[in-house]
Amino acid sequence: MAEEVEALSNYFAILKGKALPAFKLARKIRCEQRGSLEEMWEEHRRAAAVILEEGGAAAGRQDAPYSFLDLKLDIAQRLLESCVLCERRCRANRKEGRLGWCRVGAQSRVASCFEHWGEEACLIPSGTIFFAGCNWRCCYCQNFDISQFPQSGVAWGGKEIAGWLDRKAASGAVINANFVGGDPTPNLHTIIDAARNMKSSLPLVWNSNMYMSEESMELLDGLVDVYLADFRYGNDECAMRLSEAPNCLSTTKRNFLLASSHAELIVRVLVLPSHIDCCARNIIAWLGENLPDKAYVNLMSQYRPCYKAFGQPDIARQLKKEEFLRAAAFLQKSRIKNYEIQGLP
Repeated sequence: MAEEVEALSNYFAILKGKALPAFKLARKIRCEQRGSLEEMWEEHRRAAAVILEEGGAAAGRQDAPYSFLDLKLDIAQRLLESCVLCERRCRANRKEGRLGWCRVGAQSRVASCFEHWGEEACLIPSGTIFFAGCNWRCCYCQNFDISQFPQSGVAWGGKEIAGWLDRKAASGAVINANFVGGDPTPNLHTIIDAARNMKSSLPLVWNSNMYMSEESMELLDGLVDVYLADFRYGNDECAMRLSEAPNCLSTTKRNFLLASSHAELIVRVLVLPSHIDCCARNIIAWLGENLPDKAYVNLMSQYRPCYKAFGQPDIARQLKKEEFLRAAAFLQKSRIKNYEIQGLP
């Protein structure tokens, strides 16, 4: 097992069999089926309070006939009728075949799944599910063949995903379930269904740009164990020009704070060329002020221009060594307690 990280103590407890992943605790909380969406949310908040109060003490219960996890799936399915899973809040009726900005339908499509050895050391080997489609359009996306083509891959539901993860867990090939893309947000309903069907006790990793709505953040509370989260921009102008992500900063900051209240955090800061002062420095400063001991920060240097990056002069080149060293110096001088600096360009 990889060397333990202080900020990820619960994750390592799950790996050692000393704690249950959040989704298995959620199965043990009994809920009542409700009719209206408003009533469902009221029941959801009641169940969330029970988990907060009881914590791991609920582990000794039997699975409930209708559980907190079942309720989450019912709410997610209802939200598909007027989709607000991400902050764009398109309100497309995906159940009737309408497509919102992400162009992801009600049926999730998996572009690839494999044992990932390229993640942070504490996560490998990771059982990684790459969903097609994304709620951002990064002009430099290294996975553009997945993120920008939501109809690629194969249609998989929760049972197929759970089956693949369970087989990998049983053979010891993976130590977690890692949901990514593109971005996993448009596929939240499928991921909840996968958790309902999983027999193994893999901790769930939400690998995301953190552009979820508040409704999605509520559903992720009691489902996800670790957020593997990109924090890419230090201002809205850069986010809009490079990723077409309006209101990015307020959304991601809100979601980082919410995530830290119910799960553990690995924050990836990919240093972009020309964006040291406007982005990397601001991101590190905010994390140091708001999550100094609650996030494990990974400063990353592996940017390379691809896709449409050559149309943006500021990022149409490799990261310079001196740029990354400046960002690393900001991190080393910050209040952040747990971090790694991932190589030099």
